[in-house]
Amino acid sequence: MGEAVGLFPYNNGFSKVHYETNHMIIEQKNEEEDSWFEEEIDVDLKWSFALNRVLHKGTSEYQDIALLDTKHFGKVLVIDGKMQSAEVDEFIYHECLIHPPLLCHPNPKNVFIMGGGEGSAAREALRHMSIVKVVMCDIDQEVVDFCKKHLTANHQAFRNIKLDLVINDAKAELEERNEKFDIIVGDLADPVEGGPCYQLYTKSFYENILKPKLNNNGIFVTQAGPAGVFSHKEVFSSIYNTIKQVFKYVRAYTAHVPSFADTWGWVIASDQPLRIEAGKMDKKIAERIDGELLYLNGASFVSSTILNKTVAKTLKNETHVYAEDNARSKFATPTAKPLTPSTSTTAPAVMLKEKILHAVPHLRHHSHGFDFGDCKLTRRLKNFELSGFELATLEFVQRLEECIRCRMPMSRIRRQADVIAIGWT
Repeated sequence: MGEAVGLFPYNNGFSKVHYETNHMIIEQKNEEEDSWFEEEIDVDLKWSFALNRVLHKGTSEYQDIALLDTKHFGKVLVIDGKMQSAEVDEFIYHECLIHPPLLCHPNPKNVFIMGGGEGSAAREALRHMSIVKVVMCDIDQEVVDFCKKHLTANHQAFRNIKLDLVINDAKAELEERNEKFDIIVGDLADPVEGGPCYQLYTKSFYENILKPKLNNNGIFVTQAGPAGVFSHKEVFSSIYNTIKQVFKYVRAYTAHVPSFADTWGWVIASDQPLRIEAGKMDKKIAERIDGELLYLNGASFVSSTILNKTVAKTLKNETHVYAEDNARSKFATPTAKPLTPSTSTTAPAVMLKEKILHAVPHLRHHSHGFDFGDCKLTRRLKNFELSGFELATLEFVQRLEECIRCRMPMSRIRRQADVIAIGWT
C-alpha cells in the first residue's frame, strides 16, 4: 500500500497534512497536533478518530487492511476504509451475532461462519461447551493472516483444535460440503451491488444453498447493517424481508455499537419456533458458556427484539427482496439508459475506461477521500477532458462512481471497469 502526502492551505493560516493510504484518510494540521482517521458515513457526514499511531497496514487481492491505535476506541481494524471492529466494543457486535442463535438452539454442535476473517465470531462460538466444530470460511487469506498475527484477543481461537479454517468463497464452500450444520452465521460486508458479498444475501442463495445445509432444527443468523432511525432503510429492512420469504420464523434485533456511530442490526431465522425468554436464556448462558458475557443477558436480548416505531413500521411494510439483479443500498446508482452516441464526439470504450481509471487516484487525493459532496464524479471528470463525451458514456461513469464510493480497492475497480467495458467494445 502506497502512501501519498499533500499540503493544502486553509484560510485560518494553518496547513493540513493529508496522508492518504489508499482508502485510509489520516489528517494532521501540524506535527504537534493529533493525527485523525476519517471514515465517510454518508456524503455529508464523516466520523473521525484521533490516532496514537498506525500499527500495521497491508493489502490483498480483494481489499486494503489497516490496524490503527486510536485514542478513544483502542486498536481498530479497518478494511477498505471502513471500521470493522474496535478493541473496546467489538464484544457488543460479536456477542449479539453469535450467542442468540446458539442459545435458541436446544443443543448446538457445529457452526458454519461465512466471513468472519478477524476470528472474533469464531472466538465467541467456541465458548459454547457443546460445540464440537466451528467452520470459518473467509475468501481473503491475507485478511485472515493479518488478523491471526495482529489481533491478540483472538490468538487462542485461531489455535483451537475445534476450528476448521477454510479459505474459499462461502457460497462455493457450502455447495461443496456434504455435511449440515446446526448454526450458519453471516459475518459479511453489507450487500452492495458489485461487492463480493452481495450474492450471499439473495433469496435464491438462502433458499437453494444455505437453508438445505441446515439441520432440521437449524438456525441462521446474519449481521444486517445499520439499523438506526435514519439508516435502517439502507440494507436492514431488505435483508429482513428477504429472509422472511425463506424461513417460517424470523426476528430482527438491534444494539448500539459506539464505534460504528449507529445502531446495528441482526436477523435470526429458523423453520422451528425461536424461544426467546429472558429467564431461560440467562439459565442457558450460565450452563453453556465458558466465562462471562460482557454485554448480552436474557433481558437485554429480549429488549433488543423490540424495535422502535419507525423501524418496526418499515420492516412491516418492506417489499424489496434481494435478488441477483436488484440491489438496494445508499451507494446504489440509478442506471442511465444509454443514448445513441454521436460518431463525432464519442471516444472508444477503452480510451474512456483508461481516462476514468487514470482520474480515480487523483480524485481520491484531491477530494479528501471520496467526499464529492454535490460535485459528482461525472462533473469532476470534466477536468480530464471528458466533457465532450455524449451522455451515452454516463452509464459507465455512474457505475464506476458506485465502485469508488463503495471504497473498492483499485484492483477491484479496474476489474469492474473491464466487466463494464465489455459491452462497449
